[in-house]
Amino acid sequence: MKKVLPNNKTINYTLDEDQILKNNSINVEYNIKRIKKERRYTIILVICFIVMFFVIGISIFTDIDSLNMSVENVDNLTIRYEVDDKGVKNTISIYDDKEYSYELSILNNDNKYNRFYIYLKTDDDLIKLDNCSDKLVDYSLVNYEINGNSGNIKDTLIDDKYIVLVDELAPHEKKNYRLKIKLNGVGHYHSIIKVSEVE
Repeated sequence: MKKVLPNNKTINYTLDEDQILKNNSINVEYNIKRIKKERRYTIILVICFIVMFFVIGISIFTDIDSLNMSVENVDNLTIRYEVDDKGVKNTISIYDDKEYSYELSILNNDNKYNRFYIYLKTDDDLIKLDNCSDKLVDYSLVNYEINGNSGNIKDTLIDDKYIVLVDELAPHEKKNYRLKIKLNGVGHYHSIIKVSEVE
């Protein structure tokens, strides 16, 4: 160690442990080790807190999203249906000249292109529960619109399915769909939104 004197001369001298510990009852080596250890623990704790906040943040956003969506797998497709405030996911109920809007997304989990169709199926269980079979609106008065395609529900009937859209997804592609249903008359309309792959 060097000490500078007032006349700019320096004196070289070394400190031994006894001089360092003079008037001090604590071991210097012990203090240095303790400080290094505390610094290491502090860094580890900071990293743990960062990871914990990151995981909590992701889970909160996932939970918020899942409150409004319900997931269903159909063959190689994953469908996320919008859920209403009563917990109903893919059921449409409309009464008397009203309009209904519904959102869903479809993800292709396959490594190849997949064609599928979105269709509406009459909700016989709800009609029975509502006891409204004599109040159903004529399907010629039910119009739909989905992602730019529109028409009359009655014109889309194939077997017992009212097919409102046929589409295709590339491998691992996801698309969002907004379906609107409009009644142009007085009565009840009850149906279920379904998705099926084209065989």
